[in-house]
Amino acid sequence: MRKVVTYYAEDGTPFDNELNCYTYEREQEKKYWEEIYRCAKQLDEAIWKQFHPDYSEEEDQTNLPDLHLYTFWLKNDVESILTDTSLVPDKDFEQTKTDIFKMIADSQHGDILMKKCDVNEEKIMAAVSVRRDFLSALENAKCGSDLASKLGYTFSKNDLCKLAQIHKGGRYREKIEDMLTAANFHSECSLLCSGQYDKLINNAE
Repeated sequence: MRKVVTYYAEDGTPFDNELNCYTYEREQEKKYWEEIYRCAKQLDEAIWKQFHPDYSEEEDQTNLPDLHLYTFWLKNDVESILTDTSLVPDKDFEQTKTDIFKMIADSQHGDILMKKCDVNEEKIMAAVSVRRDFLSALENAKCGSDLASKLGYTFSKNDLCKLAQIHKGGRYREKIEDMLTAANFHSECSLLCSGQYDKLINNAE
């Protein structure tokens, strides 16, 4: 008499040894996440082209990220679009926001993208609200580091231009310097403190 041990993968596939079962599950998990990343890639391209109709992926091959980075790109591009008042004026903001997040939610892997990946609506909107109106955000914030956290400790050239203009006007200087310092933007903070505003203002995209 001999004893036979059977191992079952999460999807019920049987294996006669643990290693093969483990290897199979890893391969299935990799395929699963590749599907999610492809979904993010398709969404990112569709949403970006909606607001930048002249964009051509073929002409931008050198700047394309690895597949696994597309959830991060999708999050950044949605945030960038909703922040840009020339693309989304105040009168269209609520409807545009609703349309974009509905498009993501209705996609094949929308639930995973919005709950387990970078495309978190609450976090995106927190950053967008700051970037669209730095003055109000600075006025209501207890300290600049709180705002830096909401922005993921990142600042675009346009962000730095807006902050430089506010700092130059003598408003919320301490909070702005705190924001930049918390995000390790020490060079930019030094430019503000030394009054070299044009280096940031003239560098906007």
